[in-house]
Amino acid sequence: KAQAGRRIREASDEALARATRSGRILVEEGFAMTPAQRDETPVRDRSRETAPLRQADALPPIEIRAAAARVVAESGEMPREELIVATARLLGFARVGQDLRGVIDISIAEPNR
Repeated sequence: KAQAGRRIREASDEALARATRSGRILVEEGFAMTPAQRDETPVRDRSRETAPLRQADALPPIEIRAAAARVVAESGEMPREELIVATARLLGFARVGQDLRGVIDISIAEPNR
C-alpha cells in the first residue's frame, strides 16, 4: 500500500473503514482480519515470501501469539529465548535478528493486548 498512489490509498482506506463499520473486518493492533481469523488465527510459513512480507513489523501480533502457543502445545514449556527462536522458525524465518526477536518477544509478553 505504501507504494500505491494517493487515490488508491484513499480508496483502500475507505473500503477498510466500511468493512470495519459493517463488522466484516476487525482491526486489532494495526492489523485487519476477519472475525474467523481472530477466532482461529492462521499461522503462515513465510519462508518463500518476498522481502516486504518478511519484515518483522509486518507480522500480526495475534499470529505470533498463535505460533508461540502452537510451539508450546507441540513441544512443551521452554525458556523464553528458545520459544522466540522456535516461533520464528514456525513463521518461516531462518534467522532471528534483533528486530524479529524484539517483535516476537513483545507479542508473547502481552498475550491478549
